[in-house]
Amino acid sequence: MQIELVSPCLLHLGCIWAEQVCELGITLQYPQIQLSAQSHPQLEISGACADMALIAVKHLIGKYHQPLPATVEIESAIPIGMGLGAQNMMAESMRQVYSKWHPFEGSFRASLAGHAAKHGGLLLSNDDGLLQTRADLATHDDSAAWVFVLVLPNLPDDAPEDIESQQLACLCQACRPKQAGANSEELFAAAEQNDFAAFAHALAQIQAANEAVLNIPITAEEHTALDILRSTGAAMCGRALTGRGLFGLVQGGPASRDVRAALQHHYGYFGPQILAATCQNHGITVNTNPMVARGAF
Repeated sequence: MQIELVSPCLLHLGCIWAEQVCELGITLQYPQIQLSAQSHPQLEISGACADMALIAVKHLIGKYHQPLPATVEIESAIPIGMGLGAQNMMAESMRQVYSKWHPFEGSFRASLAGHAAKHGGLLLSNDDGLLQTRADLATHDDSAAWVFVLVLPNLPDDAPEDIESQQLACLCQACRPKQAGANSEELFAAAEQNDFAAFAHALAQIQAANEAVLNIPITAEEHTALDILRSTGAAMCGRALTGRGLFGLVQGGPASRDVRAALQHHYGYFGPQILAATCQNHGITVNTNPMVARGAF
């Protein structure tokens, strides 16, 4: 057996009170997980974030008592600690790999990351892991695309490895009924109506409400980057709520290129990774016959 897998990242957009604590997120096409796996007498995992993938596989082997006779090569992975679901989306990716050798019920977990892996798009998941609401973001041509510009710095040496889960736990614990500004209904309505301005406004309110709860000071360098995002065309921007990445929402490919050029001019060659991505509306994709897809036959 041979497979190829591509997974989106998951930008966590905060916690919302909708009769209970709910998590809000959106899948983005980049940065992504790309991996290939093929049958092999014993398990071997190599490449980007291989240790993280191995932990996920060992958990599955311990639960289902079946080895994974495969070699897995991870070509690219989601940067750790940026608020883009690196650990959770790797776990979901490895569940999909494992399920191809050993099919099992519930290959997608009941969680925000599980719904991101299965469906993609704009997602609201409740405290029990059930999907409350989902929407696609419409596909536009380059001039009108809804683009997330991402600024991904190097993670500080003293940053905890589980920074994303720690900050998410803080958000969930602090979420309260009628939390000011944290209303997902306007956000989903704007997505369904393809209204960029309303979407950006609703997202900015949710971001502000969650930042107030999290209460983590913005550094001087982060302030500078956010000022550049605002001044060059971002309709809203902020720090990723579960990590150290920054993001801005921009309308149009040309505008997003201007924003990235300004950021790259500020940071220079050795600065953070700067990416642009649109919403990915279909979750993880698995190709079980990659040679045919490449036209080898």
